Amino acid sequence: MVLNSRAVIFGEIGLSGEIRAVSQADTRMREASKLGFEQAIIPPRKPIKAPKTSAKITLDNHGLSIRELTHVADLVGWIGTKTESGV
Repeated sequence: MVLNSRAVIFGEIGLSGEIRAVSQADTRMREASKLGFEQAIIPPRKPIKAPKTSAKITLDNHGLSIRELTHVADLVGWIGTKTESGV
């Protein structure tokens, strides 16, 4: 299996294979972008609500292409697809 060398992956893996959110995801993505990464493979993000309103705040991708995955099987399948297609 080959991964893009400019991809960063983070999240917590549960015992059943689910990928869970970790703290400071925004900070992690900002730093990854500064270090030259172009893609982030991360757990699903929850929309942030603005204080005292129902408006949702747009999440900043910090210039990264984002791929949200919920389970390790999704990651393995995605890597296999990329490897077979050569992309």
